[in-house]
Amino acid sequence: MSKKTFRTVNEATVFTLPWEVAIREGLFRVADLDVEVAPKNSANTAFDILARDKEASFNDTRLDCYDACEWGVIKRVGLDQHRPSKIVRMRESITAMGIVARKDTDHVLPDDLARVPVGIQHATGSHYMTLKLLEGFLRRDEIAPVHVGGPALRLQALIDGKVEAATLMEPFLSCALKRGHRLIVQGFYNGLVAVPADYDADLLQRIYAQLDRAVDLINADMTKYAGMLLADLPEDMRAGMSVADLRLDNLRYIHARPYRRERYRREAGWMADWGMLEEGAKPELVVA
Repeated sequence: MSKKTFRTVNEATVFTLPWEVAIREGLFRVADLDVEVAPKNSANTAFDILARDKEASFNDTRLDCYDACEWGVIKRVGLDQHRPSKIVRMRESITAMGIVARKDTDHVLPDDLARVPVGIQHATGSHYMTLKLLEGFLRRDEIAPVHVGGPALRLQALIDGKVEAATLMEPFLSCALKRGHRLIVQGFYNGLVAVPADYDADLLQRIYAQLDRAVDLINADMTKYAGMLLADLPEDMRAGMSVADLRLDNLRYIHARPYRRERYRREAGWMADWGMLEEGAKPELVVA
């Protein structure tokens, strides 16, 4: 009998690089695992998070797991309309997220962004990190995230002058900086992995073991794999970009760590304080 294909999703290669490398280098295959990374839809811009491709695919069982920013997963698994799920661990990617201002503005400090619309995607890392990065400098009522969509759309809106600032991760961040736009503030964050409540723990452990091997390969030769991120850029943005243009110090990959309920409670409390967790905290969904 053929093995069942385990399917995850590539929302952005910077998040999913270890999965892509494990497939490319045959790590899953030699471990007798059939793993597939589903194609991403970079144009998916729905404001309703459960109407987006990744979430809809997970809800109708086309995906066996997905990853998202920590706060995004906390929110999604708590929604009644979400497929019953568990949070199993933190993901392998430590992601750089930076707020970039247009080069023709006077914005040079985080304080300069008071009431300035900052392009984000609602309820994703760009949204939550905008709040995290600016709340140390501005009053909450001065922080003005505006939903634009995915990173390519946010960068394009910045280039076109539709927004004066946008929050970006790699390779879009490096692309914006190469074009002369100005980094205002940057931070790093981790994401979480969500699986169905009835997930196969043994299978997941076997997959994790190969992802750890992939992380080791990436860290042994970052330049060998960093170029895979460039494929996420639309063709016109990718023109003229090379691995040499990427800020390799922004690419950080680790053996994934367990997710602790104490951390969940802290971050869920922060979300609730911002009024972003109407469904309430559900620490019982964190796998011990």
